[in-house]
This record gives sequence, C-alpha cells and structure tokens, in this order.
Amino acid sequence: MIEILRKEGVPLGRDDAYIVLNGHGTLLPEPIQVVKKQIPVLARKMETAFTVETVEGVMRGKPGDYLMTGIDGEMYPCDAGIFDRSYDRIDNDPDWVDSEVMDTE
Repeated sequence: MIEILRKEGVPLGRDDAYIVLNGHGTLLPEPIQVVKKQIPVLARKMETAFTVETVEGVMRGKPGDYLMTGIDGEMYPCDAGIFDRSYDRIDNDPDWVDSEVMDTE
C-alpha cells in the first residue's frame, strides 16, 4: 500500500506538496487534466450545524454549508466556500432542468 501525505508549508497544486511513503521507490503516475462531468445534483443550504451519514462515515457540516444529494442518492456535506467555487445554480435554467433529478419531493 502506498501512503501519500501532504508536506507542511508547500502550496497545494504542486507535485512536491506531497510525500509518498511505503511505496518502495514508487513514483506517482503522471497527472492528466480532467473536468468534472456536468451532472446535476441537489443542494440544500443548511442554517444550522448538522451531521450526515455518508459512504465514508459520519461527517459534520457548519451553518451555511450545503447538504448535497449525489447522483446515487448519497448525501454529504459541502463547505460553503468550496460550493461557491464549484457549483452554479441551474434550477431556473430550462436547458438543465431534469424533472427526475430536480424533483425535491
């Protein structure tokens, strides 16, 4: 098993920001640049702190964070700052509205 740890003080986004342990000289594969698929998911802005059972265990959200519902019905918290940088609202865009995905009932 390879263990990958972040080095303190090195900015994110650089390969040297991480150290590979237990890899016996193993190097990380060369990265490829990708873009997330444009798949609609549901988001609810939470007014209070919350916990949610996710596929990775119980996670906490802060007031103002979003409770996301993914494409397989899984729920997870999303930090408000990350949400603002990663998502655009589409429920008023007729080119995007999918009645099955956007149905909140």
